[in-house]
Amino acid sequence: MISATPASSVASLSSIDLRLGPSWYQAGALLVMHMGALVFLAPAALPLALKGLVSLGVVVSLVQTLRVYALRHSASAIVRLRWSSGGNWELEDAAGRRHRVHLADGGCVHPRLVILNFTGFPGPRRRRSVVITPDALIGGNLRQLRVLLRLQGARREG
Repeated sequence: MISATPASSVASLSSIDLRLGPSWYQAGALLVMHMGALVFLAPAALPLALKGLVSLGVVVSLVQTLRVYALRHSASAIVRLRWSSGGNWELEDAAGRRHRVHLADGGCVHPRLVILNFTGFPGPRRRRSVVITPDALIGGNLRQLRVLLRLQGARREG
Protein backbone atom coordinates (compact mmCIF):
# COMPACT_ATOMS: atom_id res chain seq x y z
CA MET A 1 0.00 0.00 0.00
CA ILE A 2 1.27 3.47 -0.89
CA SER A 3 0.84 5.98 1.89
CA ALA A 4 2.55 9.03 0.39
CA THR A 5 0.59 11.71 -1.43
CA PRO A 6 0.57 11.31 -5.19
CA ALA A 7 2.24 14.65 -5.98
CA SER A 8 5.16 14.14 -3.61
CA SER A 9 5.62 10.49 -4.63
CA VAL A 10 5.81 11.27 -8.34
CA ALA A 11 8.16 14.18 -7.64
CA SER A 12 10.46 11.93 -5.59
CA LEU A 13 11.12 9.65 -8.59
CA SER A 14 14.04 10.94 -10.64
CA SER A 15 13.59 8.75 -13.71
CA ILE A 16 12.58 5.35 -15.00
CA ASP A 17 14.52 3.60 -17.75
CA LEU A 18 13.11 0.33 -19.13
CA ARG A 19 14.83 -1.71 -21.83
CA LEU A 20 12.59 -4.23 -23.57
CA GLY A 21 13.54 -7.50 -25.21
CA PRO A 22 11.59 -10.44 -26.60
CA SER A 23 8.52 -11.58 -24.69
CA TRP A 24 7.68 -15.25 -24.93
CA TYR A 25 4.40 -14.64 -23.07
CA GLN A 26 3.32 -12.20 -25.76
CA ALA A 27 4.57 -14.49 -28.54
CA GLY A 28 2.56 -17.39 -27.14
CA ALA A 29 -0.59 -15.29 -26.74
CA LEU A 30 -0.31 -13.95 -30.30
CA LEU A 31 0.26 -17.45 -31.66
CA VAL A 32 -2.80 -18.82 -29.83
CA MET A 33 -5.01 -15.96 -31.04
CA HIS A 34 -3.94 -16.25 -34.66
CA MET A 35 -4.16 -20.04 -34.66
CA GLY A 36 -7.65 -19.70 -33.18
CA ALA A 37 -8.63 -17.49 -36.10
CA LEU A 38 -7.43 -20.18 -38.52
CA VAL A 39 -9.30 -22.91 -36.62
CA PHE A 40 -12.56 -20.93 -36.76
CA LEU A 41 -11.99 -20.16 -40.44
CA ALA A 42 -11.69 -23.83 -41.45
CA PRO A 43 -15.39 -24.80 -41.07
CA ALA A 44 -16.68 -21.49 -42.46
CA ALA A 45 -18.91 -21.76 -45.51
CA LEU A 46 -16.66 -19.73 -47.78
CA PRO A 47 -15.13 -20.48 -51.18
CA LEU A 48 -11.75 -22.20 -50.90
CA ALA A 49 -9.95 -19.32 -52.63
CA LEU A 50 -11.37 -16.83 -50.12
CA LYS A 51 -10.39 -19.09 -47.19
CA GLY A 52 -6.88 -19.26 -48.60
CA LEU A 53 -6.69 -15.48 -48.94
CA VAL A 54 -7.99 -14.89 -45.41
CA SER A 55 -5.58 -17.55 -44.07
CA LEU A 56 -2.69 -15.78 -45.78
CA GLY A 57 -3.79 -12.52 -44.17
CA VAL A 58 -3.86 -14.15 -40.72
CA VAL A 59 -0.36 -15.59 -41.22
CA VAL A 60 1.01 -12.22 -42.42
CA SER A 61 -0.62 -10.56 -39.39
CA LEU A 62 0.99 -13.14 -37.09
CA VAL A 63 4.46 -12.57 -38.52
CA GLN A 64 4.12 -8.78 -38.36
CA THR A 65 2.77 -8.65 -34.80
CA LEU A 66 5.40 -11.12 -33.59
CA ARG A 67 8.20 -9.03 -35.13
CA VAL A 68 6.95 -5.71 -33.75
CA TYR A 69 5.35 -6.50 -30.38
CA ALA A 70 6.65 -9.84 -29.09
CA LEU A 71 10.13 -10.43 -30.54
CA ARG A 72 10.92 -6.74 -31.16
CA HIS A 73 12.89 -7.51 -34.34
CA SER A 74 11.23 -4.84 -36.48
CA ALA A 75 12.92 -1.44 -36.90
CA SER A 76 9.71 0.18 -35.59
CA ALA A 77 9.57 -1.97 -32.43
CA ILE A 78 9.85 0.02 -29.19
CA VAL A 79 12.85 -1.30 -27.25
CA ARG A 80 13.35 1.37 -24.59
CA LEU A 81 11.13 3.66 -22.52
CA ARG A 82 12.39 6.56 -20.44
CA TRP A 83 10.42 8.76 -18.09
CA SER A 84 11.97 11.78 -16.38
CA SER A 85 10.75 13.55 -13.27
CA GLY A 86 9.45 16.41 -15.42
CA GLY A 87 6.84 14.01 -16.78
CA ASN A 88 8.58 13.66 -20.13
CA TRP A 89 8.50 10.36 -22.01
CA GLU A 90 11.09 9.28 -24.56
CA LEU A 91 10.75 6.04 -26.51
CA GLU A 92 13.48 4.45 -28.58
CA ASP A 93 12.80 2.06 -31.43
CA ALA A 94 14.99 -0.82 -32.62
CA ALA A 95 16.46 1.39 -35.36
CA GLY A 96 17.82 3.73 -32.67
CA ARG A 97 15.39 6.58 -33.34
CA ARG A 98 14.23 8.44 -30.25
CA HIS A 99 10.76 9.89 -29.98
CA ARG A 100 9.61 12.45 -27.40
CA VAL A 101 5.99 11.46 -26.87
CA HIS A 102 3.06 11.99 -24.54
CA LEU A 103 1.33 9.32 -22.50
CA ALA A 104 -2.30 9.07 -23.61
CA ASP A 105 -5.29 7.79 -21.70
CA GLY A 106 -6.66 4.31 -22.13
CA GLY A 107 -3.82 2.09 -20.95
CA CYS A 108 -3.92 -0.88 -18.62
CA VAL A 109 -1.89 -1.46 -15.45
CA HIS A 110 -1.83 -4.98 -14.03
CA PRO A 111 0.88 -6.84 -12.05
CA ARG A 112 1.64 -9.09 -15.06
CA LEU A 113 0.81 -6.69 -17.90
CA VAL A 114 1.16 -2.99 -18.65
CA ILE A 115 -0.24 -1.45 -21.83
CA LEU A 116 0.72 2.16 -22.50
CA ASN A 117 -0.68 4.36 -25.26
CA PHE A 118 1.49 7.17 -26.58
CA THR A 119 0.81 10.07 -28.94
CA GLY A 120 3.16 12.41 -30.74
CA PHE A 121 4.97 10.07 -33.13
CA PRO A 122 5.87 11.52 -36.53
CA GLY A 123 4.16 10.27 -39.65
CA PRO A 124 0.78 8.63 -40.22
CA ARG A 125 0.91 6.43 -37.11
CA ARG A 126 0.90 9.23 -34.55
CA ARG A 127 -0.52 6.99 -31.81
CA ARG A 128 1.17 3.76 -30.72
CA SER A 129 0.75 1.26 -27.90
CA VAL A 130 3.50 -0.51 -25.97
CA VAL A 131 2.73 -3.84 -24.31
CA ILE A 132 5.04 -4.76 -21.43
CA THR A 133 5.15 -8.11 -19.65
CA PRO A 134 7.69 -8.99 -16.94
CA ASP A 135 9.57 -11.44 -19.20
CA ALA A 136 10.26 -8.64 -21.73
CA LEU A 137 12.24 -6.51 -19.29
CA ILE A 138 16.00 -6.45 -19.78
CA GLY A 139 16.59 -3.54 -17.46
CA GLY A 140 14.30 -1.60 -15.18
CA ASN A 141 11.62 -2.29 -12.67
CA LEU A 142 8.06 -2.99 -13.81
CA ARG A 143 6.72 -2.42 -10.30
CA GLN A 144 8.23 1.07 -10.22
CA LEU A 145 6.52 1.84 -13.55
CA ARG A 146 3.17 0.55 -12.28
CA VAL A 147 3.41 2.71 -9.15
CA LEU A 148 4.31 5.77 -11.24
CA LEU A 149 1.34 5.21 -13.54
CA ARG A 150 -1.09 4.75 -10.65
CA LEU A 151 0.20 7.90 -8.94
CA GLN A 152 -0.01 9.94 -12.15
CA GLY A 153 -3.57 8.71 -12.64
CA ALA A 154 -4.46 9.71 -9.07
CA ARG A 155 -2.87 13.10 -9.64
CA ARG A 156 -4.91 13.66 -12.83
CA GLU A 157 -8.14 12.72 -11.07
CA GLY A 158 -7.44 14.80 -7.96
